[in-house]
Amino acid sequence: MALRQTSHIDSLQQAIRFIDQAQKQAELESAPDNPFMRAIRDYFEAEGCVLLFYENANKSLVTKKEIGHGPEWRVTSGLEFNKGLLFSAYEANQIQEYTGPSAGKDYFPRIDGVKDVIPQFIVCGPVQNHVRKFGMVALVNPHNYFINTKDKIIFQLFLSSLASQYYSSMIIKEMRAVDEDLHVSRLQLLNSRNALRSLFDSIPDSLYMVDGNYRLKAVNLSRAKRVKKMPRDLVGKVCYEVFFGLSSPCVNCLIKPVFETGTPGQLFGHSWPNENNQREWDIKCYPVMDAEGKVENVILLEQDVTDKRKMEEDLIQNTKLVAIGQLAAGVAHEINNPLTSILANSQMLLLDIDPKNTELVESVTLIEMAARRATKVVENLQSMVRKEKFEFQPIDLNESLQNALMLVSHEFMSRQISIRFTPGTGMPPIVASGDHLQGVWINLLMNAIEAINSNNGEIKIATLFDEDKYYVEIKDNGAGISEENLGRIFEPFFSTKRSGRGTGLGLSMAKRIIQAHDGQILVESAPGQGSRFTIILPSRTAEQLFEISKGDLGLI
Repeated sequence: MALRQTSHIDSLQQAIRFIDQAQKQAELESAPDNPFMRAIRDYFEAEGCVLLFYENANKSLVTKKEIGHGPEWRVTSGLEFNKGLLFSAYEANQIQEYTGPSAGKDYFPRIDGVKDVIPQFIVCGPVQNHVRKFGMVALVNPHNYFINTKDKIIFQLFLSSLASQYYSSMIIKEMRAVDEDLHVSRLQLLNSRNALRSLFDSIPDSLYMVDGNYRLKAVNLSRAKRVKKMPRDLVGKVCYEVFFGLSSPCVNCLIKPVFETGTPGQLFGHSWPNENNQREWDIKCYPVMDAEGKVENVILLEQDVTDKRKMEEDLIQNTKLVAIGQLAAGVAHEINNPLTSILANSQMLLLDIDPKNTELVESVTLIEMAARRATKVVENLQSMVRKEKFEFQPIDLNESLQNALMLVSHEFMSRQISIRFTPGTGMPPIVASGDHLQGVWINLLMNAIEAINSNNGEIKIATLFDEDKYYVEIKDNGAGISEENLGRIFEPFFSTKRSGRGTGLGLSMAKRIIQAHDGQILVESAPGQGSRFTIILPSRTAEQLFEISKGDLGLI
């Protein structure tokens, strides 16, 4: 094409079209500089074109791309860039022309030349913008060997466009690298967040963070479950409203003092009013400081210490039992001796007294009963401090209950209480410690008798065998047990009887004996509705029961 015959404006417009086409092709090719090099070559109708671009930051090595008349590129990497025509132009940092055979004596083919093209004229210039220099471009034997000022301006336009393309590519690469780094950082942050969230939610204690306006910034799963919500549903809400249903901060709230002082706080023994079951809490409050050392948020840790408090109470109770056991061990022998004497002499008196003297018989009988009761108290105290010996053998459960009824029959008759015993039929013998079970029946029967204050008192006893389990039910229509006391009746030394009427050891001992038989003792009662005790004893062999009971079942 004869571009030299066109006007300056036409040439400029033609060059812009070439550049525009090169920019469009650069978006499609992996090497965006190739379309620009072809555009420069074609516009100036050169026999060849050379591009040098730097491989490293110190610009000591370059890669050379060269193209002749055809579409094929030749690429050479790792060239030292320290001599040749292009190096001189690089040093001068401007467009330069070289003419003559081989384009001058400084011509260096490895850097400046194009294969199979004999250079007669070379024009070259730097590819650069205001930020950096990217490389050098050389035209070998353009159509008009002596390029005029207009052509130099257009050549500079091509070089600037190529520099812009390089700069855009560089920025895009850097942005992609930054984006990849940001993506990796985001994934790392996400993983860290998930790990912290999992750790936060796996803490069994209640944990949450609030700001100065009592608004929740974070809540763990344990605390959210207590109000039957998910943590995300609570963030941003006011803590005392969503947690406790209050319209103002809780009494003795730790949050405000911690914000004011910047020091941690602690509160014990708090039970939330809107929670059904009364629990004891150890609440700790910690400040979270900002960069200026001011309290920005507050973290609250609520630990349920109900079981811990119960264990502490049990430890205190066991300590008392140890002291009582030591006392019982020391005085049991001294008390048993006079009791044995009283009991023996009362029985001898009963043999000698004329049965017709009913008043005297009744008095001596009361002495005997009192001695027996005192002896039983001592036995109970002794059993609390030593391992009991259980002798397991087959017995008739109905017969065991019948014998217990006979032993307390005088109590029924003196109080005019009706007894209804419904023994189960077809019951196989149960392997048990007969004396111990009989003691349980007597204890439950005496409790039932003492609970009945009316003249129409009634006690119902029934037995049943079903699916390898023995059931014994003892029911009375007495005063009943309050809900407050129902959970404590099996505690040692707990008694609702008036002073002097009970030691509080009977039901505790009964429970221990039933547990030694791998059984259960259940109770249902309400004030004014009587009480129902149900004993469930599984069918076990003597060997199995021996293994269960050979551990020390005592409390000390």
